[in-house]
Amino acid sequence: MTNRKQRRRELNEAVRNARRQDRPAADSSSTVASLFACGMQFAQAGRISDATGIFRRILEIAPGHVGSLFQMGVFAHRAGDNATAEPFFLRAVATDPKSVAAHFNLGRSQLSLRKYEEALGSFCRVLDLDPALAEASVCLALALQGMDRNDEAASALRQAIAVRPGYAEAHMNLGNLLKEQGKLSDAERHARRAIALAPGLATAHRNLAVILQDQGLADGAIKSFEAASRLAPNWPDPHSGLLFCLNYDARRTAEAIAAEHLRRGKLWTGTPRAPDNFADHDRAPDRRLRIGYVSGDFHRHPVGIFMSRILESHDPAQVESFAYSTGLARIPSRNSCGGPRNIGAQSATCRTAKSRPRSETTALIFWSICRVTSPRTGSQCSAGASRPYRSLIWAMFPPRDSRPWIMS
Repeated sequence: MTNRKQRRRELNEAVRNARRQDRPAADSSSTVASLFACGMQFAQAGRISDATGIFRRILEIAPGHVGSLFQMGVFAHRAGDNATAEPFFLRAVATDPKSVAAHFNLGRSQLSLRKYEEALGSFCRVLDLDPALAEASVCLALALQGMDRNDEAASALRQAIAVRPGYAEAHMNLGNLLKEQGKLSDAERHARRAIALAPGLATAHRNLAVILQDQGLADGAIKSFEAASRLAPNWPDPHSGLLFCLNYDARRTAEAIAAEHLRRGKLWTGTPRAPDNFADHDRAPDRRLRIGYVSGDFHRHPVGIFMSRILESHDPAQVESFAYSTGLARIPSRNSCGGPRNIGAQSATCRTAKSRPRSETTALIFWSICRVTSPRTGSQCSAGASRPYRSLIWAMFPPRDSRPWIMS
């Protein structure tokens, strides 16, 4: 409370000092200039709330003040509130149509809001004003990709590289785009160039891993996933990608893959334990066991196909199954990809994870290494030429004890 009062006193004193310079009441230019300088000092010191207060006061005096409009937009954009940021930037560019920074940040906000056509116009305007701004070409490519104009997006990225050959992000994004177009050799070349330019860029290592994996180069993909996870240990994507890619390493046993799943899982979840409300559970030995499976891949994905076989194996008299989707709003009852029946057609109750209260879904997490038999051919589904596919499955359930379960 004391610090808040001190900040308020400093803000009011800064405002009073600025207003003392405002001799003619009709002329507010000196007041605005003093206030803006004070607001920028607060902003540079990281005191965003104080700076916001000053910029709002400026806009009360001069509603078209470009600097204040721009800063208010920047603050909102950094806070992730792009719906608030966009109107500030629109007012800024209306007042100063030649402001490259205002047009650029307007485009970024529109891009975040997925207003791809509006963002395209903003970035085109930026490039009209400053054709050498490579960042604008990269953002222009993102807007074009959002509109499925991928060939034009690739041209925009090549333009960014032509302007700035050492721009790692441009090489990285072009590599991703080429991968989506199936041009894996060119994609790999640009991904490696991005890493050479920015060795500490975790996203570039992760993207190279995916490209190598798509080419069947498991060893290189695993090394790249490991590099990305070291550079960004709190980013789950490279950890997940690495665990998936281990299935393609013929030298690793099922036990070694399971151990790696558990090791990396503990980095995120800690040691599994019984939920806090465990004492409230019915411990009657003859009651049905309730099992909840959680995934964003229950439909149109191998996990959904494999899970259907697991659910079929549960005896409804002994097991009550739940499937919680973290992705789709609903789980379709038919697999349109032509595989076996989807989870929605099984005996599980299907819900979205967001629809369940946290207290009801608190439970242990276990990893399941499954060898699955194809319902069509009777043969084992294979990830490689001679080995069974192993699928990572996350599941939640109210257990009878606190030990993690591993199914094989």
